[in-house]
Amino acid sequence: MYKDCPANDYGLSGMTLLDYFGGLVNAPVSAEGIRTILARRLLDPIDKFDGVTREIELATADLYKWIATSPYRVGSTGDSDNGWEHTSAGWTLTDADRKYYLMLANDIYEKYDEPTVGKSVIRITNHGIRHTDFPLFGCCGRGKNHHSS
Repeated sequence: MYKDCPANDYGLSGMTLLDYFGGLVNAPVSAEGIRTILARRLLDPIDKFDGVTREIELATADLYKWIATSPYRVGSTGDSDNGWEHTSAGWTLTDADRKYYLMLANDIYEKYDEPTVGKSVIRITNHGIRHTDFPLFGCCGRGKNHHSS
C-alpha cells in the first residue's frame, strides 16, 4: 500500500477509487462488493484516487475484512468418479490467508482506534467473596418435597 503519498508520484493519477481497490488485492472481489465497502466509508467509487487518506486506509481494512470473512472457495466446481478428480478454476482462501487479511485489517483499525475483528478480549472483574445465608439444596437442605405430607 502506498502510505501518505500523492497518487501522481506513483503513476496512479487518473485512477478511480473503484480501480484502485479492484487492483489492491489478489482476490475475487466484485465491483458491487467494492462499491458497498466504499459507500460505508462515504467514498464515491468514481472519485479519482489522490493518495492514501484515513478513509482510504479504513476502507482498505474493510476490504481485507470482507475477504477474510468470505467463503473458502469461490467460483470453483469439482467432479470426481472412482478415484478420479477434477476441479475447474476458482479461488480458495486458506486459514493462513484469513489470518493474514485479518491481521492487516486489525493493524489499520488499531491505528485509527476503530474496533478490531476476530480478537478476543478477556476482562476479569473481581467482586470479592460473598457469604451466603441460604442452603444449596432448597429451603433447609433436605430435598425438594420434604415439607409436603
